[in-house]
Amino acid sequence: MVSFGASVYFLRSLHEYAVRFSDDGAGARFRAGVNAVLGAQGPYGEWPWLLAQRDARPLDLYPVFSVHQHSMALLFLLPAFEEGLEDAGGAIRRSLAWVRGHNQLDRPMVVDEPFFVYRSLERKLLAPRPQRFARALITLAAGGRGGLAAPAKLRINDESRSYELGWLLFALSDRDRLTRIGERS
Repeated sequence: MVSFGASVYFLRSLHEYAVRFSDDGAGARFRAGVNAVLGAQGPYGEWPWLLAQRDARPLDLYPVFSVHQHSMALLFLLPAFEEGLEDAGGAIRRSLAWVRGHNQLDRPMVVDEPFFVYRSLERKLLAPRPQRFARALITLAAGGRGGLAAPAKLRINDESRSYELGWLLFALSDRDRLTRIGERS
């Protein structure tokens, strides 16, 4: 299994390598990887935390991190969109809508006054990490897909991390790219 974040770094690396060295093989692997990860995006636009390494199917969705939704996913989705991958624009819109409140709890993850970004939507558990990995391993062994938990079993983790704003500034610094996505809707 692999985390969503590790998948993002790998895909972005493939893209950068393909562009820098005009490597068609790396470009093809980038597009194939993006298409696989696009299949993992949940019904509310959420990016799952743990994925099967072989086929990118979600093993456990939670926690769903805001930084993945508004920033990190854009590291591979924006280049994919610009290369014409059909589903990338919709994935971006769903991902950003999740942060604005189109999520299982119908709650925005960003507060305007004072500005604050909640860390994640997560299961209400006493031992989240061991339970998460056990659930993911069972799902992997069974060949299944992780699914949504009932909203009553979820909570917003209302902490924030210092890197959240750095990722946000980095990913959203080129507003022209995001405008082009809206134009192609």
